[in-house]
Amino acid sequence: MALFAFVAPAPAQAVQAVGAVPASAARLAGIHDAVLDVVMLVDESGSETDAKVAAERQTAGTIAQTLLNPRSRVTVVGFGGVNNVAPNQDPTSVACRPTIASGAVNLSYLASCVNTLHRRTEAEGDDTDYATALGQAMTYFNPNTTFGRQSPAGAIKVILMMTDGGLDVHRDTQQYGTDWLAGAHHAIDLQLAVARAEGVQVWPLGFGTDITPADQQYLNFLAANGAQTSCDNRQVSRPHATVVNNPADALNALDQLYAAAGCLGSNSSSVSISGNQTRWLQVSIPAIASDAAISVDRGNPGVQVGFYLPDGAQWANGSAISGTTTAVEVLHITSPQSGQWRIKLTAPPGLASELVSATAFWQGAVDAQITATPSSAQPGQPIDVTLSVLGTNGPITNPATLAQMQVAVSVSGDGLSGPTEIPVSNAGETPGTATGVGDYKGTFTAPHGQGTLTFTGTAAGYGLFATQVPASVDVTSGALPFQSTVQLPVTGSVQAGQSIKGDVVFANTGAARTVRLSLSVNHAYATITSPAGSVRVPPGNPPATPFSITFAGNSPPGPAWLEVKVVDPANPGTVYSAGTLDVTVTRAPGFVAKYLWAIVGVVILLTLGVLLALLRRRARRRAADVRGLYAIIRRNGERVGAELKAPGKRAETFRFVIRDEGEPTERLDYPRPEDSVYTARRGRPGQVNVATPAAEHYDIAVGGSGEPLPSGLQLVFRDARHAPPRFRPSPDGRGTPTGRSARQPADPGRETAPSPPSPSSAPDPWLT
Repeated sequence: MALFAFVAPAPAQAVQAVGAVPASAARLAGIHDAVLDVVMLVDESGSETDAKVAAERQTAGTIAQTLLNPRSRVTVVGFGGVNNVAPNQDPTSVACRPTIASGAVNLSYLASCVNTLHRRTEAEGDDTDYATALGQAMTYFNPNTTFGRQSPAGAIKVILMMTDGGLDVHRDTQQYGTDWLAGAHHAIDLQLAVARAEGVQVWPLGFGTDITPADQQYLNFLAANGAQTSCDNRQVSRPHATVVNNPADALNALDQLYAAAGCLGSNSSSVSISGNQTRWLQVSIPAIASDAAISVDRGNPGVQVGFYLPDGAQWANGSAISGTTTAVEVLHITSPQSGQWRIKLTAPPGLASELVSATAFWQGAVDAQITATPSSAQPGQPIDVTLSVLGTNGPITNPATLAQMQVAVSVSGDGLSGPTEIPVSNAGETPGTATGVGDYKGTFTAPHGQGTLTFTGTAAGYGLFATQVPASVDVTSGALPFQSTVQLPVTGSVQAGQSIKGDVVFANTGAARTVRLSLSVNHAYATITSPAGSVRVPPGNPPATPFSITFAGNSPPGPAWLEVKVVDPANPGTVYSAGTLDVTVTRAPGFVAKYLWAIVGVVILLTLGVLLALLRRRARRRAADVRGLYAIIRRNGERVGAELKAPGKRAETFRFVIRDEGEPTERLDYPRPEDSVYTARRGRPGQVNVATPAAEHYDIAVGGSGEPLPSGLQLVFRDARHAPPRFRPSPDGRGTPTGRSARQPADPGRETAPSPPSPSSAPDPWLT
């Protein structure tokens, strides 16, 4: 719970508050301002089953990877109990050494080290020893140990304990005596006393049907007898035990305990998936979230996971994802996009039905301001109080974001018998204002009597770690010797980089006084640029003092809220008057506006360059297009069969076969899938490059006498796209420009120049 204090006077005959607003805006800091130091104790006793241990591993992996503060630390310890079946049994084993939960290397370690958790054999010591487990956990918090000294400064210290049964050390009489239950309880009491002294909270989780009512009662005892500090004042944030009968519910139950211990917001969804199926999950992250982690507990690492933002885009930064090869995959997000995140699941072939769950953990922050009007009041006069709750990135526009938040305003002080709650509501608020839907308004009637009233705004909710920022003012009765009024301009918008101007009007019937102007801003970057320092107010009614507020050029566009206060420089908590303004920040003329015509010229040049490149590409594609080519075969100078036309659609290859070579029915034909084919491509101007089924390569002149093939046929091409060139065969009487024979295939990796044409060759009548 966060507290915001506003102090105003309790009027007598005519009483005016020296100040009517808090000395400073109160911020609800996110949980990232608090660090967690977590030790997880995981039951490995003989009563465990493979399914229970798998659930424990998933749960431990989830929590280990989702600590949101990069300074937080996590340790995972498995525990059983000495049964004296074998010598040198150790009731605890460290699965994950104390590790800071940030950085790719550490997160990768935490994702995999939990896999060493297992069901103990009888030889390993398979009883259930709470005392030794708690004692091992406390070594990581003890300031006299190395690990204790390495605990993050200011951390909230938490023990999360998972067990499927009650305390059972009946075979360890050497340590606990013949009355082992009393001995074990005494040892546990000693550890709980140390936990209280060191400020360590204990949060037990019992799961499974073996948990008896007596076991549950003892788990409650453990929670109630560790440290009772908590991250806020909500009941859910105080240490408590949880028991679930179904081991499948253990993951969700411990997630909730973890979220409560760390004041984290969380929500989850689950779905069953089997081989080759695709399923979707979704979780919600609110607008007040500053950091988040989405954990996918998939059981089988073969289930592929994809994360999709609320705007529909797929998450592409793989460095923000840990545990990709383990049962728990986690996406870590800073300044997350608010809304519904979707998770795509794809199951591998043969996967049996698997329950997959996704949980979003988030920490949040809000800015809050509390004001009261008027700044002076008569007895019985209504005082309007407004508590504005805003997101750190601007106004909260979705009412659902505030639905789980507890908001209240109370007043206490002179003339009142005790704190009095003031009913407040945000009913009627609309998203379009500078404060969105976060204005909670109420009215209080000023009592009789002189003194001081303190108005306190409170806001608490999941995902918020509370701070307290009180403020107080002095109150006098009768006419005040010094009064001031802040006058802000009537304007709806201001351009980033520009300024707005206002005035402060003073009435001073006493001695000269020095004041200072103070500015609070939400969702904008602005400063008071004039006056630069303190303002001296002489006696009388001096001229109004002008002031300027300049908005930085990088101020985000959109609704903004600002408050100007007149304060005492020596004691800023003394506020003489204040004024607020809702304004919309618009973008400043940027580079484009300044250099529009130059940019247009560059765009034109770039466009021409692109068009030229496209034309060249088109020309290259057209040059490679085999449409218009015809293949012809001849034997002994006579054409055999019909010529074969290249495909009618644009293509860069012309594929064909010669059927029945050497037979009377030999002919050209289009290939079937099983055929070995000839492949023709356009080469240099006037040439066709041909690859035979035997991997021989030829350069054949279009309109020439052709190329002899091993079967005695000659392969000839004509081109309907161009008039046939004047062609003179080479001196050897063939149409091969390179002068190669069919038995001397061309080197496809080497360009060759055509042989000089022979003047004795006559045009081929079949190709004209």
